[in-house]
Amino acid sequence: VREAIVGVTKGLTDVFENEVDEYQKKKKSISEFRQSLSEFIASTNKGKPLIFIVDELDRCRPNYAVSILEQIKHFFSVSNIVF
Repeated sequence: VREAIVGVTKGLTDVFENEVDEYQKKKKSISEFRQSLSEFIASTNKGKPLIFIVDELDRCRPNYAVSILEQIKHFFSVSNIVF
């Protein structure tokens, strides 16, 4: 029983460590994306904001439309971007 408990604990620890590593990689890639996007906008728009128009949200389920807007805000929350 002790060996089974140790084996399960080791397996759970490995799974948890893998999940944490994946989360850190995703967080870093999002940060790098925002930084690259910010640099791109600063170099190409001469200080003018980049405007995204999101259309057809009225055709989506309300909870889906809100989810899409939250994701857009999460990824594109950099200066000089308006949506």
